[in-house]
Amino acid sequence: TDPMNPRIVFSESQDGFMNRIDRVTLEAKSIRPEAPSTEKPYRWNWDTPMMMSHTDPATIYVGANKVFKSTDRGHTWTVISGDLTTALDRDTVELMGVKGKEIKIAKNDGVDQYAALFTMAESRKKAGLIWTGSDDGQVHITRDGGGTWTNVTAKIPGAPRLAYVSKVEPSRVDDGTAYISFDAHRTGDYGAYLYVTTDYGTTFRSLAAALPKGEVVRTVTEDQKNPDVLYIGTESGLWVSQDRGRAWTRVRANLPTVPIYEITQHSRDNAMILATHGRAIWILDDMTPLQTWNAAVAQTGWVFGNPGATLRVPVSEQERSFQGDMLFLGENPAMAATIAYYTRVKPDSVRIEIADASGAVIRQVKGDTAKAKRPSTGLNLTKWDLRSEPLPEPARGEGPTNPFGGGSGREGPYVLPGAYVASVYVNGRKIGGTDVAVRSDPESQISAADRKANFDLLKELQQLNGRLSDAVRAVKQVQAQLPLIRKELADSTKVPAAFRAALDSVTSDYGPLKKKFFITDEGEEIEFSGEFFRQVLTAKVSGLTGDLSGFLTGPSAQNLKTMDEVRREVPAAVEETNALVARFTAFVRRLSEAGIYPVLPKPVK
Repeated sequence: TDPMNPRIVFSESQDGFMNRIDRVTLEAKSIRPEAPSTEKPYRWNWDTPMMMSHTDPATIYVGANKVFKSTDRGHTWTVISGDLTTALDRDTVELMGVKGKEIKIAKNDGVDQYAALFTMAESRKKAGLIWTGSDDGQVHITRDGGGTWTNVTAKIPGAPRLAYVSKVEPSRVDDGTAYISFDAHRTGDYGAYLYVTTDYGTTFRSLAAALPKGEVVRTVTEDQKNPDVLYIGTESGLWVSQDRGRAWTRVRANLPTVPIYEITQHSRDNAMILATHGRAIWILDDMTPLQTWNAAVAQTGWVFGNPGATLRVPVSEQERSFQGDMLFLGENPAMAATIAYYTRVKPDSVRIEIADASGAVIRQVKGDTAKAKRPSTGLNLTKWDLRSEPLPEPARGEGPTNPFGGGSGREGPYVLPGAYVASVYVNGRKIGGTDVAVRSDPESQISAADRKANFDLLKELQQLNGRLSDAVRAVKQVQAQLPLIRKELADSTKVPAAFRAALDSVTSDYGPLKKKFFITDEGEEIEFSGEFFRQVLTAKVSGLTGDLSGFLTGPSAQNLKTMDEVRREVPAAVEETNALVARFTAFVRRLSEAGIYPVLPKPVK
């Protein structure tokens, strides 16, 4: 993508067919350089290397068997190298004892051209410093923008003959350093070949000694923040080194066993993007733990730096309902701040405290929130959902029921944008903390004042909802006992009529609250209507909570009117509940004194 114009992208398909495309209008133009009619056609690899200059986005390089440079985004091209391959005629090469020209079935397997460049990279540090690698094993370097090229292949000890140079990667911090990998599996060699030079290719040394056999190296890159950290993609997955290649560790997590062909690091988000042979894209949202792992493991406990999080409406426009069961859509990151920490000791208990800029703790998160299993020694990740402290959850079946579905309304509202601090405690001891910047969605147009007004109302609603939930729980406890009492009072010959009259009176008092709290008896059918929902107080509270959580604007006149109603109706409902509870408790006490309910077991004689 052109960094000066995000509408413009450059693409390449098989054998060097490349285009410049306008993503808005979908207009496209071929920009492939062609050889003069008096020369042999250029040779293009199936995966033609193309790159944009780090110093000038108008400058593009592409590689056939030669390197081409354009300073006007592909309008014109200049050849800046000779043939940087062996120019080997593949028809003369034997495969399983048969020369290429004699193969009759699936000749070359659809890959028509050979002896072409496969990888190319420009130094981020020094303009004009370019490395190339070919599909027949040749590595070249130029330090003057293509004026002079040096073949350094012979300087690489043990480099496999005629292997693909799978990646050339200049260091981000040192001009003379570059990493080179080879893929020789097409010649029946499944060895790991990975090298580094620190003197512009004068000498090389292997970095593959610590890799297992059979790990064919497909790509290599140096970390964008810590040059001691290297990443390689192999035939089986992703590997990381914390010491410039002396030791390697396989990165697993939920990443499958799959060939990794490309590793890209997002400079703004500090994310890692992997391209696999399965045509899949995998994203590691934050590389900080990999970049600072050595510092972490030197301590008993460590909290990694945090990239922060963005407040956005947690909804999706990806409609799945009518697309069939084979539709795949990638999962977006959760609207949460991920707190990463390391512990050397076994974590019997973990808690994370979130404090605002004043130092007030506004949330406590348990350490096992984000994992299917409890935290363990080593690296752990916990997500804070950007909400303030929730109210305690009621016992199962005792909380309010929302006729529209959705949450319980006991969650704390989303916090306001600002600076927060997450402190991690393992086994009661603080092991560290990290700043967490909570940002507003740059696309959201809500003002800070409107956002604060919503937040204040949501905090008030949370407290009102807490009182409402307690009232619902009390009424449900009455509901659970009424059928049992009615059963005990069924025999009119043994139970005085006054008790049955008292039961009818309590049931009558229970009825309005039952409707107001959306409490249904087993088998009861409800006729839903607009008037019905107007009477359900729990629906009114949850609906107002959802409306104020939308981030679009501040509270509307209707929101404020509804809020005034809730301020009156919740305390009134609580008072009504307390009256019912008082009458019911007195009634049960009379039944108990009469030996009717509850029925207690008698001692065995």
